[in-house]
Amino acid sequence: MRLEPGTPAPRFCRQDHLGQTVDLDHYQGRRVYVSFHRFAACPLCNIRVHRLIAEHEGWQKAGLHVIAFFQSPPDVIQQAVGRQHAPFPIVGDPSKEVYSLYAVERSMLASLKAARRLPDAITSAAKGLTSRHFDGDPHLVPASFLVDEAGIVRHAYYGSDGGDHMPLETIHRFARGENVAHS
Repeated sequence: MRLEPGTPAPRFCRQDHLGQTVDLDHYQGRRVYVSFHRFAACPLCNIRVHRLIAEHEGWQKAGLHVIAFFQSPPDVIQQAVGRQHAPFPIVGDPSKEVYSLYAVERSMLASLKAARRLPDAITSAAKGLTSRHFDGDPHLVPASFLVDEAGIVRHAYYGSDGGDHMPLETIHRFARGENVAHS
């Protein structure tokens, strides 16, 4: 069952790829963007992280925190997406336990539909953001959640293909404190 706006965000406590504890309870009283990606070498996910890094400073000033999940183990994250030195935690979840808590879906059809995102994959490669270490399930579909200060999901976004992520404008609106439950 997909998470719906108005429900409590499932709690997690994991280590990021650098060994730091990332506990959703520590974010109580803060707004959080929690994003789930495919595997650490996914070119579409890497270009997304690149874009999140570009937006991070403004979001941080507005009080929005970012947590990114990948289904890859920490050493693979470090070799791939970790090379971008994101200013936010990147958490490996190879067992996909937290993915399950957030009802992240997998779909072979959705992964095939990602072919329409070839320009993003080319941009990722041109920026040197790709890696040859494909270690995960290519059929996972990205999902993202905006969680308010009380730990309540205010917006849940389940992608339609392997490169479909929550629109940045939705995240900007949440960072500004606007209602995004029905965006």
